[in-house]
Amino acid sequence: MDGTSRETRVNAAFVAVADTLATNCDIVDLLHTLVQECVGILGMQAGGLMLVDNTGELQLMTSTSEAAGFVEGMQLNVSAGPCIDCFRTGTAVSVKEISESAPWPAFRASASQQGFRSVLATPMKLRGRIIGTMNLFGTHAGEVSARDAAVAQALAISSAVLGTESSAMGPQPAVLLSSWLLRSPAAEFAPLSSRDCRDHHPHDSHAGSVRRAHSSSSQRVDIMKAACFHGRHDIRIDDIPEPQLRPGAVTIDIAWCGICGTDLHEYLEGPIFIPAADHPHPLTHEEVPVTMGHEFSGTVSALGDGVTGLAIGDSVVVEPYFVCNECAPCLAGHYNLCTKMGFIGLAGGGGGLSEKIVVDRRWVHPVGDIPLDQAALIEPLAVGHHAFVRSGAKEGDIAFVGGGGPIGLLLAAVLAAEGITVIMSEPGAARRDMALSAGVAHHVIDPLAENPVARVLELTDGAGADVAFECSSINAVLDQLFDAVKPAGVIVNVSIWSSPAKVDMQKLVLKEIDLRGTIGYVNDHPATIALVQEGKINLEPFITGRIALDRLVEDGFETLIHHKETAVKIIVRPHGE
Repeated sequence: MDGTSRETRVNAAFVAVADTLATNCDIVDLLHTLVQECVGILGMQAGGLMLVDNTGELQLMTSTSEAAGFVEGMQLNVSAGPCIDCFRTGTAVSVKEISESAPWPAFRASASQQGFRSVLATPMKLRGRIIGTMNLFGTHAGEVSARDAAVAQALAISSAVLGTESSAMGPQPAVLLSSWLLRSPAAEFAPLSSRDCRDHHPHDSHAGSVRRAHSSSSQRVDIMKAACFHGRHDIRIDDIPEPQLRPGAVTIDIAWCGICGTDLHEYLEGPIFIPAADHPHPLTHEEVPVTMGHEFSGTVSALGDGVTGLAIGDSVVVEPYFVCNECAPCLAGHYNLCTKMGFIGLAGGGGGLSEKIVVDRRWVHPVGDIPLDQAALIEPLAVGHHAFVRSGAKEGDIAFVGGGGPIGLLLAAVLAAEGITVIMSEPGAARRDMALSAGVAHHVIDPLAENPVARVLELTDGAGADVAFECSSINAVLDQLFDAVKPAGVIVNVSIWSSPAKVDMQKLVLKEIDLRGTIGYVNDHPATIALVQEGKINLEPFITGRIALDRLVEDGFETLIHHKETAVKIIVRPHGE
């Protein structure tokens, strides 16, 4: 901003503040005018203002947008963020790129969700005391210059002086800005000093220097329970702000969420797909801690502007993607191959292991009368459906499935529903029995008791399977598929490998085998849901446990890790009912 335009805008700002005082004694109007003027002068997007009350606690007084009010309310709830640090230290805090604001993970997540990229928090000082902060948010990256910060500081201080000394305040000039909240005399007002505030740890439950505002001008920020990944073997049930509804999106009250094998990998070896500290995801701008859970069902509780095709109360599931819509795969319709692709519940954006989530309408699929506990398995079932599509298998074919874990069983369910004969190799007796009793496998093989390749060749009169699916991430199983599939057959690798696999390229060449990969799903959810609605797949047999959120690690993760021979799919009820 050049000097002339700066001077003009600052002069105009003072005129606007003075006009407000001259025509209206409402302090909130004064503060709102002040913030609006500062937003305009500094080229920011939105702003808000917090003041300390007579008990020394911050209150949200005003904000220029719902998005700004949400982010400020979140900071008050968790007692952490640049605005809180500004109040505690008495010095301005400028963040040029919010996605890199490592000290405040909750602020980083909520501010990024609202589209903000930069912030300037300026202390409001009156007679040597810190009485609040003025907070300005930008949708562009970049640090506010020292000169612009000085302008904001001057306006903040000047408005405090004007607001308390103006004759427009009537016969009680001692009604300070900060004590207006409780209509307390200024003589009784004793806010915490910056030194006192520094003595409080941001996560100390007794730190009373900040709290959610209760004044009529504030926006309520509700808190919910969520399972958050903090690191390897470190998943915690945290209190986090409920997500805010946005245009084109849907709020879902989560009913059930399944624990996926990917979640187990993150717990044991992560972060893998979860963005590590200081390495935020390019689309969500989030990093650890993130809310987990991507296999979930729920009920629509609110609709954002512009949402069609859904109604409040609808039972739904979510296709849990983040995609850029700009790269070559996205533009070609292969959004599951997006170069920046991430998953809800892994890359950020909330997750199914929480009480609520807000998801763009594009990814929300109604499931009609499918029970919500079974609907939580639609997501992994869609993984199986996409693997089936990738294989090119057709009715009457014979498929060999190596591995009877959750994905192997659900893939087999899709194959059987499509009229394909399924042969499954699985060492766990309980899972072999489940495959037979659920009707998803026609033949099962215990690889510890017999040769899987010989058995497949026997069942196919020596021809071999038309298609084969690797669902175990075990190299010996992959080797067996090359021997069990027919010449010119297809092998689809479904599993995620934690270490590189070895492939016998000689067999691939001499048998002209097609080895294909598959990841996630793309336009598979409608067909997958239809298979369940039409009664071709029954998901109930695959649910082996139902637990509350607060037992997630002990009864969920640890059970699946140490009792995987009997535990197939454990689903979690976030509300604990």
